[in-house]
Amino acid sequence: MPTKKVLLDELMGMKKRMDRLYAESFTKPPEESGSQPQSERWRPLADVVETDDAWVVLLDLPGVMEEDLEVRVDESQLIIQGIRNRSTALSEKKGIHFEERPVGRFFRELIPPDSFVGGEVTAELNKGVLTVTMRKGAVQPRKIKVQPE
Repeated sequence: MPTKKVLLDELMGMKKRMDRLYAESFTKPPEESGSQPQSERWRPLADVVETDDAWVVLLDLPGVMEEDLEVRVDESQLIIQGIRNRSTALSEKKGIHFEERPVGRFFRELIPPDSFVGGEVTAELNKGVLTVTMRKGAVQPRKIKVQPE
């Protein structure tokens, strides 16, 4: 008979797998488009939170300017794409010795659960975090303006 610790470890492993599957259900791989190959695009980290009247998506986008960012809703998908350019401080140096932060084009497509049928959508970029609020209601395809800080 397994010990309590073994059972608890198995349950925690199952929970982690279920959490990963749940998170993956919100995403769909981007389609090939544009000049940059899909393999060279980076994917910003995101949190998706449901409130009583909205879905709130938070994406880490430090160094991305609002004019380099596009947020749109198509059918029941939220599409966020843009570009992060290499900082001028790095560009002006003789050589980059260490670079971990991704630069170039990024793409993120989120598919909320069926309870999202759209409505008012707002986007705000503040201190490197993009907050997209999707009110629950009827969705219409449109482009969303990103508000500055």
